[in-house]
Formats: sequence, C-alpha cells, structure tokens
Amino acid sequence: ALAAADATALAAGTKTPQQLIVALPELASADEAERLPATAHLAAVLSNLQSANTALPQAAADHILTFLTSRLHDYPCSAPVLGGLCSLITATHELDAALVQTLTFTLLEEVDVRSLVQAERQAALALTLALAQKRWAALAPSGVRMLLSALRAFDAEKDPRNLIGFLRLLRELTLRCADAPPAALDVALAEIFDALAHYFPIEFSPPPGDPHGVTQPHIVQAYIRALKASAKFAPRVLPWLLDKLADDDQPGAILQALQALALLAPAYGAAAVAPHAQRLSLGLARRVTKLAGIAPDSPLTAAVGECARAVACAAAGDAQLQIVAAPVDAALAEPPASAGADRAASVLRALLRTPAAPFVVERTLAAMPSRVADGGRPHAVRSDGLALLLALL
Repeated sequence: ALAAADATALAAGTKTPQQLIVALPELASADEAERLPATAHLAAVLSNLQSANTALPQAAADHILTFLTSRLHDYPCSAPVLGGLCSLITATHELDAALVQTLTFTLLEEVDVRSLVQAERQAALALTLALAQKRWAALAPSGVRMLLSALRAFDAEKDPRNLIGFLRLLRELTLRCADAPPAALDVALAEIFDALAHYFPIEFSPPPGDPHGVTQPHIVQAYIRALKASAKFAPRVLPWLLDKLADDDQPGAILQALQALALLAPAYGAAAVAPHAQRLSLGLARRVTKLAGIAPDSPLTAAVGECARAVACAAAGDAQLQIVAAPVDAALAEPPASAGADRAASVLRALLRTPAAPFVVERTLAAMPSRVADGGRPHAVRSDGLALLLALL
C-alpha cells in the first residue's frame, strides 16, 4: 500500500524522486539488512507505476535511473535494483539517451553478472532484453558494442532457464544490428558463433517434478533461432553442422544438426546454401546410408528426410539438383548398402515434395527396372527393390 501511495504521489508530482529517496535513509545504510528493504520499496514503487502504465516526467525518471544505475555494484541488493530498473525501462517514461547508454554498459561491462545467483542473472537478462526492445533508439549507435558486451557478460550460462533467455537476447540484438557496419558486425558474429558452438549438442534432461517446464527441445529451438538471426552466420554454421553430420559416434549431435540444417538453410537462402551444395549432398547421402538398422519410426529417420527436403527447397538451380542427387542415389542403393525399403522410401517421398521432384522421379524410374528384374541378381537385391517400389506406391 505504501509503495502504491508513493507511486501515485510521484505521478501526480506531489512528491519528487529526491524526496522519496530522502524519505528512505536506509538506502544509504552500510547495513545490507536495512538497505535491502529500502531498495525493494523503491523497486515496488516503479513496479506500481509500470502496472498503472503511468509515466513520470522525464526529469524525475532520469533522476531515479541515475540513482539505480549507481547501485548496480551493490550486489546484496541486486535483485531489487535490477527489478526496479527493468520496470523503469519497460514503462513509458521518457529517458535521457546518454543515461540509458550509461546504464547498459555499466551493467554489461562493469557488473560481474556471472557472480550473481540464478534469479539475479535472470533479472539481468530481462533488463538487457528490455533495453534492446524498448530503448533501441538510444542504443542503436552502439548496437554492435552492446551485442558483444551482452555476449561476454552472459556467456557460459548453464542454467537452462537463463540459457533460453541468453539465446533470445542474442537473437534480438543480432536482428537489431542487421544494418550495422558490415566489418564490425562480422567480428561480432564470429565471436557469437565461437561461443555458441561450445553449447552443441544441447544435452538437458529436466529433473523429476521440474516446475519450470523447460525441456531440451525448448533450448534447441532457442539455440537454432539465435543462429537464424543473420544469414551472415552461414559460412561458419553450415560447414560446422556438416562436420557434425559426419560424426557417427554422437547420434544426439547428428539429430540436432539435421534439425538445425532443416531450419537454417531456408533462413539463410539460396545464395548462402549454394557454395556448400556438394558437401550438403554428400553429408545427407551419408545419413541416408546410415539409416540401415534404424527403426523406420525413429526420429532420426524422419529428420533425415525433412532435412533433405528443406535443404533442397532452400537451394535453386544447379545447386538444388546437386544437393538432391547423392541422397537419391543413396536411397536407391542396392543391398548391402541399402538403407532399407521403408527408410529409403521416406527420404524419397520427402524429396518428391521439392521443386526437384521431376529429377527425383526420373532418377528413381531409371533405377527401378534393374532393381526388380531377375537378370541373375541375388534375391535379396530384387526383394529390396520390390519393397522400395511398394513403399513408394
């Protein structure tokens, strides 16, 4: 009730920020047991203003912003300081651009964010995201600096909740920096890629009864979306994912690499995919061949077909046909190299849903007569060919 009353008084102008702070002498106490509740009260006032969608006069908002920015190094009070700043930034107050920049780079470059507890790191992530979304006009001239500073401040985050927030923040900032000077942005994207590569593959199993609802697919999705934020990632990301496809000892990494390629290739576009057409074709063909012995209803089987389809659709012209050729040949391979009729058919059906479908049909029809004809071929070869033909039908 007291916080709501102070919020009303501030909004009405009957109390100034200076008067509010003077009325809380505990804010300057050396005893954190006194300082913490006073800081929490100030944060609650700002939260009430935000909830009521009430804007302070700029001078008042700037004064509180300056005060709370100066308290970012008060680690025992980090929770209310960060929460109060997030309310202030998210609300409709006009704020001085220079003060917004000071807040941003004090938080990201001076505060030891990694030393904070999980909830406080989460609050720091929320504040940084709010700055990017709500105050970009003030920060755009230093956008790439903010992107790099955020990466360095939060890199190596392990908590799954915070990791999702970190990945969302990187995506947001990367998107907003799209028009930054290319040389500076390329340096930042290279550092982001190097940092994110260490997280792959994503391995997370929520504990029993986990109330937060975070799952491995949630993290994988946020991870891929971060890499989707700029096509300029493509020269680094595509070869790296193809290396992961070739590592038969990490089935989890293979599945995630297939899922990532299926989403990233269309996002990066045909021009980005074309230089990697041959490697993509051979990498996908290898995965088709390796489907032998894997259950037809395995997620890996579906992922191979979907990845081949998505990558083919992302390409154009000769690159598209080049990408399709080797996976089609691998699907049509005779025993003992055969992937198995059901699995091979699932890949071919996926490729028939691409602009290269006529090429797939032509190649398949050319191969089938020799697969099913007697001609002295072993029974296993003819049986596999007939099973593939029936599966396609």
